[in-house]
Amino acid sequence: MVQRHKALRIDRGIGQFDFNDYYAVLGLPITADGIQVRRRYIGIAKRLHPDVYGKTPEEKERATRFLARLVNPAYNALSYEREKAEYTSLLKLLARKLIKKRQRVVPRSEEARKLLTAPSPAAYEQVVNEVAEFQYRELENILEITSILSELNLVYILTQAGYKYVPPAKPALGDDTKIQSRLTTAQRTSGGYAGTASSSTSTSRGSAYAGSNSNGSSGQNTAGNAANAANSERSAKLLLQQHLKAAESCIKQKQWSAALKELRSAQRLDEANSRAHALLGIVYMNQKLASMAKSSFLKALKLNPNETIALENINKIGKMSSKSKSKSSSSNQSSSKSNQKQANKGWSWTFWKR
Repeated sequence: MVQRHKALRIDRGIGQFDFNDYYAVLGLPITADGIQVRRRYIGIAKRLHPDVYGKTPEEKERATRFLARLVNPAYNALSYEREKAEYTSLLKLLARKLIKKRQRVVPRSEEARKLLTAPSPAAYEQVVNEVAEFQYRELENILEITSILSELNLVYILTQAGYKYVPPAKPALGDDTKIQSRLTTAQRTSGGYAGTASSSTSTSRGSAYAGSNSNGSSGQNTAGNAANAANSERSAKLLLQQHLKAAESCIKQKQWSAALKELRSAQRLDEANSRAHALLGIVYMNQKLASMAKSSFLKALKLNPNETIALENINKIGKMSSKSKSKSSSSNQSSSKSNQKQANKGWSWTFWKR
């Protein structure tokens, strides 16, 4: 549970260097123009307004704090072209400084890691927009998602400045004792970066930016990679659940295209998620794509034989096809109305109550 007076601080990505990441706060790529900045700010301000957000006084107070301490300062810094240009120049200077120090980047989030290994401005903008869609939906997730966005921004400014990703070297097998010794030395001597208060804090965060010339770099990288992997897995699971919830909401409102988009994003995070395949079957079924719906349900059941959504709806695919054939001799208008009525009344939606 988030503490009421917890500092609103982004300690990953650009934010790790005690540098305000205004683009991450607004959920925008660094390439965003003034119109995009204003449009995004208005959307966030409406969502966090105390008359709109939250059911309890505490939730309203927390939403107001996010708006006043994070969102408003970010908008003020990016809403004027001169200030925006100066801030963007500072980001470029930060990137050159980090490259000059030869610091190796090891993001925690899977999204930033993928971008680091295959950098592309188009891919960067796309993933930022996808992640930002969930940024201000739940108060508990704002800082985590903003941290992911800040990691993406850091990868972008570094790769644009010429940073080249080098995969970490794997320790030799059977050398556990030496690794542990170096790890202990690294933990004692690590001074951290960007105003880190103590070596223990730097170690616990996995040393997201490890100096390449450190004597204990091999052991430190091993510990950092393990911590980063755990954090990356948590971030991926969080985003996966967000996409699935958004897809369910779209299905309830019969917004099939939007639901399909959410489910595609979910499957990019976890191709073996049975619920995503089952929900995809629901979308296809309502678009009269019987074969694709059946394929999705079968895939869901292969991954999880107890997947409720697939079990409740897969047998209705045959009925849907036969009814469509029996009415093929009728006029297109009559057939369309009949099928739509069956879609609204005959298919199971009991999974929403779970």
